[in-house]
Amino acid sequence: MSALSPPPDPPVPDEPGALRIVLFGMPDAGKSSLLGALAQVSHTQGRELRGHLTDLTHGLGELRNRLYEERQTETQQEIVPYPVKFAPYGHAGFAAVVYDCDGRAANDFLTRKRDLEKEPQAGTLAGAIRAADVLLLTIDASAARDQIDADFREFVRFLGQLQSFRAQQHAVGGLPVFLVLTKCDLLARDRISRSMWEARIAERMKEVGLRFQQFLASSLTADHPFASFGSIALQVRATAVRRPELTDAAPQPREPYGVAELFQSAFTEAVAFLDRRHRAHKRLLWTVGGAGAMLFAMLIAGAIFLTTPSPQTSATLADRVASIRATEGPDAASRLGSGLDRRMREWHAVETDPGYTTLPDELQTFVQSRLDEGHTYARMRDELATIPPPSRAHSLTELTEIDRRFAAIQVPAAYLGEWANTDAIQQRDRMIKKEIPALREAVGKLTQFYFTLKNRAAKLLATTDLTAEWDQQIQALDAAEKALPFPRSDPVQGPAYDFDEVPLAQTDWQRTRDRLMHLRDLAMALGLLGDDASKAFLALTPPAVGANIPELASKRWQLFKVQYPDYAKWSLTAFSDAVRPDLERRLRRSVDQANRDGQRLILEKVKELNTGGKEEPADWPRVGEYLLSAPLGDWRELVAYLNRLFDPSAEDPVQLTAAFLRRTSFDIDPRRIRIRIPDTLSDAPVRPAGELALVYRKADSAEPVRLTLRPDGEPVREKQNLIYTFTGAGPAIAYRPGDTFYAELPVRKGDSNLKFTWGATRTTSFQFERLIREPRMHTPDQSNVDGILAEGVTTTVVDGKFPMVPAMVPLVRFDGK
Repeated sequence: MSALSPPPDPPVPDEPGALRIVLFGMPDAGKSSLLGALAQVSHTQGRELRGHLTDLTHGLGELRNRLYEERQTETQQEIVPYPVKFAPYGHAGFAAVVYDCDGRAANDFLTRKRDLEKEPQAGTLAGAIRAADVLLLTIDASAARDQIDADFREFVRFLGQLQSFRAQQHAVGGLPVFLVLTKCDLLARDRISRSMWEARIAERMKEVGLRFQQFLASSLTADHPFASFGSIALQVRATAVRRPELTDAAPQPREPYGVAELFQSAFTEAVAFLDRRHRAHKRLLWTVGGAGAMLFAMLIAGAIFLTTPSPQTSATLADRVASIRATEGPDAASRLGSGLDRRMREWHAVETDPGYTTLPDELQTFVQSRLDEGHTYARMRDELATIPPPSRAHSLTELTEIDRRFAAIQVPAAYLGEWANTDAIQQRDRMIKKEIPALREAVGKLTQFYFTLKNRAAKLLATTDLTAEWDQQIQALDAAEKALPFPRSDPVQGPAYDFDEVPLAQTDWQRTRDRLMHLRDLAMALGLLGDDASKAFLALTPPAVGANIPELASKRWQLFKVQYPDYAKWSLTAFSDAVRPDLERRLRRSVDQANRDGQRLILEKVKELNTGGKEEPADWPRVGEYLLSAPLGDWRELVAYLNRLFDPSAEDPVQLTAAFLRRTSFDIDPRRIRIRIPDTLSDAPVRPAGELALVYRKADSAEPVRLTLRPDGEPVREKQNLIYTFTGAGPAIAYRPGDTFYAELPVRKGDSNLKFTWGATRTTSFQFERLIREPRMHTPDQSNVDGILAEGVTTTVVDGKFPMVPAMVPLVRFDGK
């Protein structure tokens, strides 16, 4: 995504106390887009931002408009400041300035064409970086690995230069630096699910973080400034200015991802860093003042020393030891607390004083003990400060690692009891004994909460009775989901919501919940649940005589889609074997009724087209065109949906019927036919006694053509039926609607010679259907209409070509015949 051209802003007031956040990265890395998304989340994601953001010059708002209206151009100015005010929930607001930059200017610093140390301070990118409280390095998450590696090399060199400059300036350590992955929506280009998209983002963050650390490690040489890289605190974050279309979620083109959390953390880190910088400045002033006072005292002492005949060094140094000791307070908590660094400098000054060796042994031992204790405590305090707080963890694995790091810092045995109330030890104990266990327990509560919800939903999915009581249990489960174990705003437990284990458990529950809701909605739509017939849109019933079937179907279909917006996700395969048969039976009834409705529509159209009282083959293609006409659109969609829900592999029955009716010829070439004859057909066994003959005559010809298929092999017993196979080899028939077609088979019943004749059909235009309907049994000299229906006799073409008349084709009779 191209950077956004920033709107012109009024001059930014120079507020010394304002936080300064600088976005820095290559061209087209999404810096300005991030700021446009920040303006968006300030309106839509206040909860994630955890505060209220005021755009003082409305510059961010203009970026937002350009971002989401696709009016994007490159940033042309070297830096563009955006003054804001951020008020965290429950706290007073503070001023901040967020700086965007021209990617080309950033590239000049990254490639060493420009130098941070040699650039002027005011109004330049270099000045903004040197004064930054937080630095956001942007990188395109969708870029190729080679491109990302190339960017890393430049970033590492740049951060090394920045670190070297900060070290020369004695700047406060721990500058917060965020490596921000932008354009994460492009990681879902191939239409995946939400959980898979988020897993890809997590994988990319892990991969990018690891790769960056590898680049840092490769740069740790003796002559490289990263030997002290600890003075920059690095975090990896992922963002997208819009949420992509996913298989289980619609696209949200104005809903950013990760942007609110990024800037909330940036503001928080900036406040902490600015506070450290102010405290360091105050300590420096106190140190300079103390050094001046000490220098003055030393001058006075020197004068006294020169004018006094006997040396007083030991006594003076001893007084200083007593004076420093008096400022320590009564216990270790006070002497190792506020002012420790200053006292350590004072003890060191005593130790390096030329008169130190003249002090009594006990005083020397005391000074050395204070220096040893102070150095030991400071090292432990600083080591604890490098451990991220538990709230920064994103998984139980990371929390365990934080716990391990805290536990690994042990109090030396010599100070074990004495240091118990010091700030560092109390902080360590609070993390180990309270905050980390509380957060781990919170994650357990949430995962168990969603696991319990999932189990309740799974039990309801396994029901065999779709009753009102079952529906009430679903409503209770829906209410239970809202009763979270604790609020997200809880300062100790709240971060648990962002642990990897919790979204996974929540997603698992949501999948099961969705299946349950789909089952309830489908049961209601089929009329199997509840007494509200107005919601049973899929429970098709015979329409009244004279009813307008397409109009009724259109109203039913449109209301159905509104009432059940997730209908496209319904699938019988998602439900248990216990409840599926009830759904299938009711759905089968609706499919059969849809076929009857189609037959009625077709028959009405046939009679409308033909006023002569006789079926005409030439009318059928016009009926096929009618089935595909616009007024029947909603009816076609409803019928297709019912059939697809019943059988996902089923073809659209209306499209299938229309295509069949529009055909002008059919290829008939049966090579193998099986005829099943039940034992219960007559009081004596009925068995084939010759060849199966297919009789075909063209409509314009008087001479019929007989195709014969011979018996093949012995009959096969299947329960109370015998199956006979007949085979033949052409010639193929090019059947045209209206041609004559029927079949005959001689049979014997005991000692009697009889015949099966297949002569019943729904239409005179598609007579080949006769072969797969039940035949009539009669004597050879009788007409087949005088015979009896051979109930249970079925015919199946198992090899060769034989068209099937769609179920939606009606029985055509004129004048009540």
